[in-house]
Amino acid sequence: MIDLDENVNTKLKDWKIPENSFTEDKEITLRQLLTHTAGINRPDSMFISEKGKNPTLIQILKGESPTLNDPVEVCFVPGTNHQYSNLTYIIIEKLIQDITGNSLSDYIREEIFLPLEM
Repeated sequence: MIDLDENVNTKLKDWKIPENSFTEDKEITLRQLLTHTAGINRPDSMFISEKGKNPTLIQILKGESPTLNDPVEVCFVPGTNHQYSNLTYIIIEKLIQDITGNSLSDYIREEIFLPLEM
């Protein structure tokens, strides 16, 4: 459904990784997201939200209310450095959702757990 070295923004539908000077000559790939080499920021605010509210994936990625985390930002040229970031796996979750039309939990259940009879 996606090549490990394909630009993930081509598969993301209603949200894209914001481009900036670091992405002018280098696209972000699934391989880079999986290995934390995509240049994605590591927000100091972590993943907290307003009490009693559940943000959507897009609200988390954009850093919008009710989430209180920083938005996704590319902070170095993709593929040139390693920096752990939880946001990379939120992007992967959104990518799976956009490609398959299923939530991450439904996709994992249908494609991994059920075939393995788990």
